[in-house]
Amino acid sequence: MARLLVWLTFLSVGYLFSLSSCQNGLSANGAGQVCDTIDTLPKGPDTLTVHLMAVGDLMAHRWQMERAYNKKDSTFDFSCAFASVKPHFDQSDYLVGNLETTFAGRNKGRAKATFGYSCFPYFNAPEAFGSELKAVGFDLLSTINNHSLDSRVSGLRSTLDWLDSLGIKAVGTASMNDKKGRSAVVDVKGVKLGFYAFTMSLNGFTLPDSLAYSVNMIPKIDAKNMARLRADISELKSQGTDAVVAIVHFGTEYQRKPNKEQRDMVDSLFAYGVDVVLGSHPHILQEMETRIVVREDSVSRQCVAFYSLGNFISCQRWKPTHNLSKDLGVIVDVELQKVDSLTQVNRVTCKPTYTYWHTHCIGVVPVFDALADSLLYSTMNDYDRKRLHFAVDEVPGFLFPKGMKVDTLDNCYLIDMKKQQP
Repeated sequence: MARLLVWLTFLSVGYLFSLSSCQNGLSANGAGQVCDTIDTLPKGPDTLTVHLMAVGDLMAHRWQMERAYNKKDSTFDFSCAFASVKPHFDQSDYLVGNLETTFAGRNKGRAKATFGYSCFPYFNAPEAFGSELKAVGFDLLSTINNHSLDSRVSGLRSTLDWLDSLGIKAVGTASMNDKKGRSAVVDVKGVKLGFYAFTMSLNGFTLPDSLAYSVNMIPKIDAKNMARLRADISELKSQGTDAVVAIVHFGTEYQRKPNKEQRDMVDSLFAYGVDVVLGSHPHILQEMETRIVVREDSVSRQCVAFYSLGNFISCQRWKPTHNLSKDLGVIVDVELQKVDSLTQVNRVTCKPTYTYWHTHCIGVVPVFDALADSLLYSTMNDYDRKRLHFAVDEVPGFLFPKGMKVDTLDNCYLIDMKKQQP
């Protein structure tokens, strides 16, 4: 009885402390205290909590390279691009994204139009872009998408070599003829996460059978492909993973809603054992979905899927002629909780982002930070400010389907999985 009273007192003190912290508004670096402390309530002795943070497409277009280029020594500096988002990345336990370029090396890609590098249609970014991704905290990148072969197989291998030298894990492509490139298993604060990545398109590029292992491609939903997918995920789970994250390149570019193929694929992934789906390819935000999944073990699990996280950084912009918000993205923080042997999604926070174009830098800002921080807001031009206010009004409609229960906090949207249950 005495032990119970001590535990209840501890819970009460923690709760009051959390409330006090949440009422403090924005911190000095612009990161809202509400989102930063939503997980500070004491957990039971057998509970582990991990924050998996993810963003969408990481792209390097010509205009980014031109602003990052130093004529004096022919080097590149992309540090300004991520300065405003790094404080948020620092709150993650593990940070992932979709690398939609290659690192083939200067003058070694299919094109050399920009200081020996190139963008659309054949992406090959300066190595400094990868170095900056490491500097701001990326732990793992999906290297499989429709641009994976933009610099041929040699560029694909150079990309993996460069990321490996930086200490960034890569999933979805491989340098050697084995299955290891399709997935990775990492221990994050005592929770074992399995990552699996694949694409449904390679922009028409094909490989001989002897090199097919280089890319993890599942071109369509049929019995053969789904059997392989199921076997791959089963093998990943057999390695003792507590939760499985699938990074999937699918859907139709610039479509606001997920298509049937995307939804069918997510259904299969959940059924096969995936707990979190991170989608990309449409280059704009699409809705997310929460679901209670019951598998063969008859255990209910809270799972989440993002059909498209949109562009995180690129030079694709909104234009009135197409009315597509290619300049808006999101930082998602998936809170995974492991209680005894069950690991599932507990909460998700979403922080909208905006990519701005300035004379000396093309970079990303968290929308709520830019609107709340007078100094940061003063650096935005009139066009930027209109887009920031548009994001506040419209991003919820892009991300959250009708009926989803969403709390709007100081600098993010919060989705509590328990509130989504019927």
